Amino acid sequence: MFDRFKKLMTFTSIIFYLLLLFLISRLYSANQEKKNKIAYLEVQLNITRKVIETNVKNEAANRLITLRQLEYERKHWSETNEQVKKLQQVLANDACSKELLPDTAIKFLRAN
Repeated sequence: MFDRFKKLMTFTSIIFYLLLLFLISRLYSANQEKKNKIAYLEVQLNITRKVIETNVKNEAANRLITLRQLEYERKHWSETNEQVKKLQQVLANDACSKELLPDTAIKFLRAN
C-alpha cells in the first residue's frame, strides 16, 4: 500500500512539474510576444515622429519661401507702379501720346 502511495505521489509530482513547466513556457512566450509588440510599436512611433518632424520642417521652409515670394512681388509691384506713374507724368504734357496709333502702324507692329 505504501508502495502504491509512493508511486502515485511520484506520478502526481511529475504531472505537477510538467504542468508547471508548461505554464512557465506559456508565460515566457506571452512575455516575448509583448516585448516584440512593444519593440514594433516603438519603431512605428519613431518613424511617425520622424515623419512629423520632416513635415514641420517642410512647412516652415514653405512658409519662408512663400514670404520671400510675396516680398519680391510687393517690391516688383511697387517698382512697376512707380515706373507707370513716372511714364504718365512724362507723357502728360505730350500731345502725341494722347493720340491713337494708326491701324497700319498697329498691323506692322503685330506682324513683327
